[in-house]
Amino acid sequence: MRLRTPLAATALALTLALANATPSSAAVGEFEYSALNLNNTEIRDTLVDPDSGECITLPAVLNTPAFRARNRTTSTATVYQTADCEGDSWELRPIIGRSPLLARFRSVVFH
Repeated sequence: MRLRTPLAATALALTLALANATPSSAAVGEFEYSALNLNNTEIRDTLVDPDSGECITLPAVLNTPAFRARNRTTSTATVYQTADCEGDSWELRPIIGRSPLLARFRSVVFH
């Protein structure tokens, strides 16, 4: 009976340690960008703690490409000209990155 308690405690401690050791899969912070709506009015949208390593088609750019991005996440953001993370791209540094003035883009990936 006394052997089971230490084994159970060790198994529980190992499970908790492994659960806390998994890597984070999100870029911490906000990614802001502008787009034009159907009335040709500028709107701003923000991705909060976006997933890392996957292509994200920006939700506010159904009709026109996005512009004027600010990367305030802890990860490098690469913005792409097309919705499937292909074509011309620009890298935005973590925390302070801004897109080039004339850059237009439809998707982003964080890495």
